Amino acid sequence: MTILLLATLGACTDTGDTADTAPVVYHHVTLTQDPDPPTAGTEVAAELTVMLDGENLEGATVDLVPWMPDHDHGLSDEVEVIDEGGGIYSASFVYSMAGHWELQIEVTSEAGTDAHAFDVDVE
Repeated sequence: MTILLLATLGACTDTGDTADTAPVVYHHVTLTQDPDPPTAGTEVAAELTVMLDGENLEGATVDLVPWMPDHDHGLSDEVEVIDEGGGIYSASFVYSMAGHWELQIEVTSEAGTDAHAFDVDVE
């Protein structure tokens, strides 16, 4: 597998009652896909490594939504993300068509929730 992006991106939510005093959570997410680049109609194996404060994060809830922003739609089926342990999360799915996609990822842990977005060009 090839690293597609290595990023801490997106919107973050506060974990406390007030935005002025609440800590901000930044999970660090690394995404790999096989095949890379992905091809429409072919199953993609995605692997996410999630870290917090420099350590792999176990036991997080990770949601992954492939979204095609130019067409304002995603896939017809929800993508199941499996916690493989050790901060590794996996999913498999099929891009329904070629073009520009965005993998929208939301990570929730005891520290809070944040969102990430990875741009993917599907052949």
